[in-house]
Amino acid sequence: MAQPLVLEKWPGKVCDVKIGATPSEGGSRARSLVVGGESTLPFLFNEGSMPHKPIVAMEIWDIAPLDWPEESLKPFGTAVKDPLAWAAECVGKY
Repeated sequence: MAQPLVLEKWPGKVCDVKIGATPSEGGSRARSLVVGGESTLPFLFNEGSMPHKPIVAMEIWDIAPLDWPEESLKPFGTAVKDPLAWAAECVGKY
């Protein structure tokens, strides 16, 4: 007789973290972001909740990265040589 498949569920929960504060909250940001709050492992949507949409951050260096593969630098072109141009491209394009 076949045994039913028993899956373990992840018992943990990731804490919510709020980044930034609006003027009404005593801060200076136009908006704030909340990350975390998941009660399941990544991509196991049926086992728990993921209350906040994923947030992606981009890293800006003050010098052009020397050890990055060419394919990683290609989307940014010459902007990687100027931190302000690199940041403007990340905000405007990505």
